[in-house]
Amino acid sequence: YLSISSPFNNDGLVYIYNLNENSDNRFSAKPFHTVDVRKLGDVEGCYAEGPNKFGFGISASFNQNKLLIGSLKDFVYLIEYKDGIPFGNDIPSPIEESDETLDKSKFGENVYIGSNNIYISSLGTDNGKGKVFVYPFISNAKTDDTPWSNPYEIQPNDLLENAHFGYKISENKNKVSITTFNQAKIFNFEINSFDKLQQVSVIENDKTFRYFGRNLILYKDLLLTDAYYSKKLFT
Repeated sequence: YLSISSPFNNDGLVYIYNLNENSDNRFSAKPFHTVDVRKLGDVEGCYAEGPNKFGFGISASFNQNKLLIGSLKDFVYLIEYKDGIPFGNDIPSPIEESDETLDKSKFGENVYIGSNNIYISSLGTDNGKGKVFVYPFISNAKTDDTPWSNPYEIQPNDLLENAHFGYKISENKNKVSITTFNQAKIFNFEINSFDKLQQVSVIENDKTFRYFGRNLILYKDLLLTDAYYSKKLFT
């Protein structure tokens, strides 16, 4: 499957294509499923104008027959495809409104599906330091009413305010790397024998390159990243 988001079309649309369909002209292929946040029920925050747009689909990740969709309004939606049939649930923010106001947590502005976990960033928590919530696929806390609940948190100790940890996430085998938006650091983790993320190292630049590490991908034994305005790619 392939998903393409249009987060500022109305409140956000996500189109899903089946890459296995036989077609002589891929450019004429039509999505077999479209997700419109306005049709998911009474979702709070829809129909806002201007800078308060919902932004459904601002981030999305597709893996393991699961499509995870984030937004600008702390709304995260998970679709699981079983024999091509979609089954959807929203994943409620674990952040209490008394601790973080809804418009500052930025829960779901970046989402990622790994081999055994769902990762949802909350870029604005703790004065912008940010944290990542990790939801294991297999959890004793799951019920039919709350299938995705009780995540554990990842937040390194040396984050600065407005670092926005969780800006990008990548996983390969048992390795996970997570970037910041403003601190020019990449935090590297391993999934240990207890299926928990354990921090093993930090990569940072010497401040020569601005915005180091904003984008990254783990591929086999390589970590590829960039320095936004340096016109260089690092491995």
